[in-house]
Amino acid sequence: MPDSPFSVAAKHDMTSKEYADAYFNFKDKGYRLQCVSGYEEGSAIKFAAVWKKEIGSPLASFHQLTGAEYQEKYNLYDGQGFKLTFVNAFWAQGKVWLQAYVCQCFLGTGQGVVLRHLGKKGRT
Repeated sequence: MPDSPFSVAAKHDMTSKEYADAYFNFKDKGYRLQCVSGYEEGSAIKFAAVWKKEIGSPLASFHQLTGAEYQEKYNLYDGQGFKLTFVNAFWAQGKVWLQAYVCQCFLGTGQGVVLRHLGKKGRT
């Protein structure tokens, strides 16, 4: 992937491995993930993502997780002071898949953030 003179980059039609490779490639060049979306094309799971060249607080991204895997990652990073910044869910191959990114970012003073995840039995 050639270096772009622009501060924004986007890719689509990526397999899970291609998305992971692009994520780290862009990260190494100073780009931060802004949005990622998963979708089904035929029987394959594909990803589209947008990155922006910017400096920021530590960021971690995870993709193509089941609900249980997502909750595990969420709990792990929440315990390390990371805050959920973006989450996306999509239906493919008969399942709901999630991807998200978290950052150790400042969310403001005096305001709490409440996250509710819908489970099979309703809000959890």
